[in-house]
Amino acid sequence: MKKILLLAVAAAAVTPAFAQTNLWSDATPALDHAYYAPAWSQLETPAYTLTNAEFKVTFPDATTDRWQNQWFITTGLNLEAGNTYRFECDITSNNAFGMYFKLTQTGNDSDPNFLLGEENVALAAGETKHIKLNFDGKNITNLLFLCDFGGNPANTEISISNFSLLLNPAAEVEPEYVKTEIWNGTGLSVIEDKIYYAPNWAQIAAPAYTCADGTFEATFPEATFGRWQNQWFLASGVAVEGGVLYEFDMDVTTDNPFNMGVKLSQVGNDALALNFAENYALAAGENHYSVRFNGQAVDNMLVLLDFGGNPANTTVKVSNLKLYTLKEKGLSVEGVEFDENAPVEYYNLQGVRVAQPESGIYIRLQGKKAVKVAL
Repeated sequence: MKKILLLAVAAAAVTPAFAQTNLWSDATPALDHAYYAPAWSQLETPAYTLTNAEFKVTFPDATTDRWQNQWFITTGLNLEAGNTYRFECDITSNNAFGMYFKLTQTGNDSDPNFLLGEENVALAAGETKHIKLNFDGKNITNLLFLCDFGGNPANTEISISNFSLLLNPAAEVEPEYVKTEIWNGTGLSVIEDKIYYAPNWAQIAAPAYTCADGTFEATFPEATFGRWQNQWFLASGVAVEGGVLYEFDMDVTTDNPFNMGVKLSQVGNDALALNFAENYALAAGENHYSVRFNGQAVDNMLVLLDFGGNPANTTVKVSNLKLYTLKEKGLSVEGVEFDENAPVEYYNLQGVRVAQPESGIYIRLQGKKAVKVAL
């Protein structure tokens, strides 16, 4: 008899999916350029290998901040508005740190109108992280896969493999979660010596603000014109644990539309990223921001808000901040015995049968019983 780690009970049976179009099979990945700059001093690009199947690189020197280790990988793939897509890959590192990636248009990687999706990835040493990103298509010529490994320890080895880009993928059933509120904005405070209000990168006095009862409000008299020109560091006082799924919510009200940045991090170590949305579009009026992220060990979660790009005389109010833990309904972690002699089939999470599953998450089908398992 064999014991398998049971993660969650799935449906009574699995129906294999029809073959789906994997656009990545036609990808021609190439490094457009890299920016490897420990302490913001650019060094020679480290040796790397890049094929349709895998990207491998070793960083001899440590970097400390986001954007100090950027890799711009073109794919040669064209996407269209009106389609849906799912991007997947596996990322392995020999060191623990947080990386960031986004999918966008080659040559317009800073334009939020071309942003397809982005994600912060908490990498654990020696473990493979499976990435899955669903997004609506835009008219893109030569899709760009931009990775930033800023914050990497010295001698970090990275492997990114098992790439997939599905066209109009089959819909997935969203797991149901039990949501438990652990923070409601109580104790929210501004770290005053970290305020950075710098129109055109010329820092001026911070505008008046209020922060009380879990609500932050400020009016910015001068316009700013780029990301990070209007940074506000808010300490939550709440701890976050590794291995736990969280949801962070807040309401943002503004009288002018613009894009803001939201980063969840650690007070005193804002290079760590629990989650980072570089360009969140704010409409005039009330906006609800919600994001889910996998926790890391943090004793005081930082809510870093960047209003860079605000028009002059913009008032912003941030309220109803919430942090929840999410636990999948029916989730249990226990040993479950199976008869090794009974016929067993494995399927990936897209419903495609896998003859020889490697390490990862699969659906294990035995007769009419299906379970999600980690191998």
